[in-house]
Amino acid sequence: MYHPAKDVFNALERHYSREDAIISLLESYLDRFEQLHSDRVIRCIIYLSQGNSTVFKRYLDAAVKDPRDVMFWAEYEDHNSRSPKRVRDFTFSF
Repeated sequence: MYHPAKDVFNALERHYSREDAIISLLESYLDRFEQLHSDRVIRCIIYLSQGNSTVFKRYLDAAVKDPRDVMFWAEYEDHNSRSPKRVRDFTFSF
């Protein structure tokens, strides 16, 4: 069974203090969807959602469909250009 890295849980606590529902939601998605078994993907979702639990769920759902989408949205700028620029790398811990 996959368990996110400690920095992922620390970031969840920072951004969603007192929201045990977020951790429960994440755990339920992790139990059902193997494509979410990546610290990088979860970091991207946390970054994109910026502490908003509704947006967090929206990006979880997007990652279920295609995790590459959330990685692209979180790590690159100029999404609509011919040459998007990578400005972040969530392969590494926060």
